[in-house]
Amino acid sequence: MNHQKNMKALFRRTITSSGFSLRQANCVLYLLCFIYNRNQPVMNVNTKEAGRWLEAASLFGTGLAAGFTFYITKIEIPSREDDTGAYSLAHYRHVFPPSAAFMKPFGMFLNALMGGVIYTTRKPLWWVPFVCIGALGPFTVFAIAETNDTLMSMEPLDLKTPDDDEKAKELVVKWGKLHTIRTGLSLVGFAAAIAAALDLTGSMS
Repeated sequence: MNHQKNMKALFRRTITSSGFSLRQANCVLYLLCFIYNRNQPVMNVNTKEAGRWLEAASLFGTGLAAGFTFYITKIEIPSREDDTGAYSLAHYRHVFPPSAAFMKPFGMFLNALMGGVIYTTRKPLWWVPFVCIGALGPFTVFAIAETNDTLMSMEPLDLKTPDDDEKAKELVVKWGKLHTIRTGLSLVGFAAAIAAALDLTGSMS
């Protein structure tokens, strides 16, 4: 019992130190406990059927993540290459907060789903999307957060000189390049999820 409490406390500290709220960490923790608890009725009724539903949900989720990040990389960012720094900054400040508010809990929930898939199907290939999607949060915290914070602290109306405008433009471009890595991780995760879902020879409990 003490070991379980220590593991839960460690999980909460790890998640909250990555920029997520304690409430979000608790939600994922409760979902993981629900999935991995062998005494839950949903697992006892038909583990194979549960695995199929979890696979379908995880495949849809990884596809959504890949499509979302790919759209930003290939459509959104190139369409604003000729914009001024002030306009690019204004657009970033308008789009980033709701996008981040959606992707944080969505990524955590998706990884919890894939944890359930790994447990119920025993397919090793599902570890690839699990790791790829799971890496998005830490990569954002350690590689992109500083750029995010700097852009969010700037005001478009305060860019009064060409140098200020150029600095804002450079930061937005830098953010776009870093985001490309997230797109790559998402696409690899989605491709691996497709391969794992189609792997009918994989183990299924």
